[in-house]
Amino acid sequence: MKSEYRSSLRSKSMIRSALLSLLNKKSFESITVTEIVEVAGVNRGTFYSHYTSSYDLLKKIEESYAKELELLITSSSQSEFATNPNLLLNDICIYLENNINKSRLLFSVDNGAAFVKSLNEILLSWLLDRENKDEEYKDVVLFIASAVSSSLSSAVLSSSLSTLADKLSASIKKLLSTFF
Repeated sequence: MKSEYRSSLRSKSMIRSALLSLLNKKSFESITVTEIVEVAGVNRGTFYSHYTSSYDLLKKIEESYAKELELLITSSSQSEFATNPNLLLNDICIYLENNINKSRLLFSVDNGAAFVKSLNEILLSWLLDRENKDEEYKDVVLFIASAVSSSLSSAVLSSSLSTLADKLSASIKKLLSTFF
């Protein structure tokens, strides 16, 4: 691997870590690029070679995190989710808990609207990726995706991820039982 490439990856990682560190002390809206580069130990030019603004940095973190969650979700079987949603929900909760600073960031900026929407779209796409999708199934899936996304957001912000999977599983199982 070229040293330029490694240096670029290291700079991006330091900048992302700096933002997450600053978020433990203050709101995203009050964080400046100057503060990010000071904590990261890089200069402004390095920051701007990777990102156009702190909002662009946030968007890139969100996209990366959403892709990681999408891989986790899509590696599960829909029929297994229908019969035992607790498995996937536990995996998602553990993942969010293991990345709690990033999770809190994404679910708190602008009330988490953008990230909840991304997560909702991932769940919808995955659950609708099957044959024989009648209108009733689509309505149930829309409800489930919205409920799971919103519940995950609330659980991350209230530090109650550990109990969420069990709470949602029974309801999801009942809703999907007629389709699988």
